Amino acid sequence: MGDGRRRRQHHRGLVAGPRGLDRVQAPARRAEPGVNIVVVDNEPAIVKLCKNVLAQQGHTVHGFTTAPDALSHLAAGVRVDLLLVDYQMPELNGLEFIQRAWDLQPELRVVMITAHGTRELLGEAAQAGIHGVVLKPFTAIDLTRVVETTLRPSSEA
Repeated sequence: MGDGRRRRQHHRGLVAGPRGLDRVQAPARRAEPGVNIVVVDNEPAIVKLCKNVLAQQGHTVHGFTTAPDALSHLAAGVRVDLLLVDYQMPELNGLEFIQRAWDLQPELRVVMITAHGTRELLGEAAQAGIHGVVLKPFTAIDLTRVVETTLRPSSEA
């Protein structure tokens, strides 16, 4: 790109420019303060994006790239308000992970992250009681919206 034009390439919510990844600005936080969020995705870039965006929103965010590490965190008794979990992970799929997470923390609200938003999968997610789905690739705004909607008290929904 020697012609001086700045080329941007969108990849899974990240914005790549000539000097690497640019910060993606998210809208101002509207969800309750003091929300504890766990992000589980085997792609470190997705975990980093989610952590950065949600921390900018004022949330406490813990990220994990393996299901066993995330389950250990949940089993330690740390209060978690929201779980963002990838559907396709090496150790077990997102639906299996979510069932184990609910065994540890039954009141946990869950958003599934997936690049495979088939009707069948979305139906399984709804039937399982998952609160929301984020389709990859996603933006900071997409992520913020689903988190706000999921955390909104049911009386406001």
